[in-house]
Amino acid sequence: MKPVIEVKDLNFSYQNPGEEIFPVLKDISFEITSGEFVALIGANGSGKTTLARHLNGLLLPTSGEVLVNGLNTRDPTVLNTIRARVGMVFQFPEDQIVATSVEDDVAFGMENEGMPTHQITKRVKVALREMDLWKLRTRPPHLLSVGQMQRLALAGILAREPEIILMDEPTVMLDHAGKRATWEQIERLLEKGKTILLITHDMDEAARAERVLVLHEGKLVYSGVPNELFSGKNKLNKFKLEIPLAVQIGDEMNKTLGKKLFSGHELDELRNSIPRFKGKGTIPSAIDSQRMENRKPVVVSNDVSHTYMQETPFESRALRGVTLDIPRGSIHGLIGATGSGKSTLLQHLNGLYRPQSGTLRVANLDLNDPNLPLSTICRRVGLAFQNPENQFFHTYVGDEIAYAARQLSLPGNLGHRVKTVMEQVGMDFNKFKDRPLATLSGGERRKVSLASILVMDPEVLVLDEPTAGLDPQARRELLKFIRCCRRVDRTIILSSQNMEDIAEVADSVTVLYEGRVILRGTVVQVFSRTDELHKAGLQVPAVAQVSIWLREKGWPIPPETVRLDQLRRSLKKNAAG
Repeated sequence: MKPVIEVKDLNFSYQNPGEEIFPVLKDISFEITSGEFVALIGANGSGKTTLARHLNGLLLPTSGEVLVNGLNTRDPTVLNTIRARVGMVFQFPEDQIVATSVEDDVAFGMENEGMPTHQITKRVKVALREMDLWKLRTRPPHLLSVGQMQRLALAGILAREPEIILMDEPTVMLDHAGKRATWEQIERLLEKGKTILLITHDMDEAARAERVLVLHEGKLVYSGVPNELFSGKNKLNKFKLEIPLAVQIGDEMNKTLGKKLFSGHELDELRNSIPRFKGKGTIPSAIDSQRMENRKPVVVSNDVSHTYMQETPFESRALRGVTLDIPRGSIHGLIGATGSGKSTLLQHLNGLYRPQSGTLRVANLDLNDPNLPLSTICRRVGLAFQNPENQFFHTYVGDEIAYAARQLSLPGNLGHRVKTVMEQVGMDFNKFKDRPLATLSGGERRKVSLASILVMDPEVLVLDEPTAGLDPQARRELLKFIRCCRRVDRTIILSSQNMEDIAEVADSVTVLYEGRVILRGTVVQVFSRTDELHKAGLQVPAVAQVSIWLREKGWPIPPETVRLDQLRRSLKKNAAG
């Protein structure tokens, strides 16, 4: 079959204003055939997004060539044709949102192509319904949550019905329901014969593709089927990747039973393979080792509400009487479906929004006091944004990280401060300090965002989706760092759509649904309420789900089993017994 995309000896380098050259892609060659589903994976900074932007002519090779249906992206006369055939959902969806309402944004590309109005109207309606955005069709895009923006960007591409679709981390900010809907959409597109290239750091997602391409330090180091790639742990470690979580869980089950029980990559397949427990033992009662301690709270919120664009046709209630307290020196997780109000609440905690009603105290600061300077709050409460580039001020990495410390005239050697926090987030000081921010990958930008907050050594550290866009190794290192950051005098509050992250590090959890607190407690307490979580559009962590299935078959797995290391210990204990 003739390929629809041909990449031949592709090389690409960025060049900064100082004439320094940064090679990104090195001698890459591959082909993609019509109707193929390909996953593109690799560590942060390996060149995935840069490669994808070559496939629809947004970037042109330094050397080599890219052909789409035989058309060369270097030929300016065919670029419009190429871009009509190749639609791309960007890593940062707001980069491709241009209109003043949701429905107008979906229509924008088709209007530019001169499509008849009746056809545009029909396609807009279908796309918005499929992405569950129809009720928000008149809302200004800037009032959407990041997850909703991601769905809007995808709707705008799907409405144009391109032959080839490039998706750069399309599910990274989505809740469980949103991810499921996106995958259902991908399956429908493949059934229609569409060609899809998916960029992802989620190995479980990559395992669903027909073929996987692996980039490592700008070079294509693997092109083949997922099963072969994910059978080699040492190779994956070298590329800063990991075996899919479902496969890891299945491997633990296989070791326990001494036979090949499970070899797939879907958790539902594992459920059907679990045998009934034949050993001795009863299911133990839950022992909650993460009891809520009676520490003095560092955050006290009482009936806080917030409405965007009050008393206008676009009025939207984001928070509805939020009441909670968070103990000092703890790690607190904030979870909820897309649009539940998580980011709005976090931005209240460091004073970017002040309570419209209710009261809020953070780090002994009265955030209802209109005379309280924002600079005082930001020095005590640091917020790493969900979209890291929204908080950047400078051109270069080192200057950006030093910015807040310089503005606040913090004591000590500034260079040493910057070097220390860069190393803490996994960025080599000498390699990155003079790098332009524009040349960084999404994951690298997230690290810069976190370092620029850590340099102030805040009392409360607020992290909005801190691991989104990070490769598996960087994610593991960041979660380890978050645990190390917790001190008696420092509290960490993190929001995440990744339930495994919350289970890994959090002491306590708050669940938001439509702007209200619906659940609050320890990790064990919250993740045991599966029915309520499902109604809120959430899913329990994969390990917690598997432990439930095991108990259904009589396995004496403790109810507090929510992490892989806990499951591993419990399985070994039962195997020994």
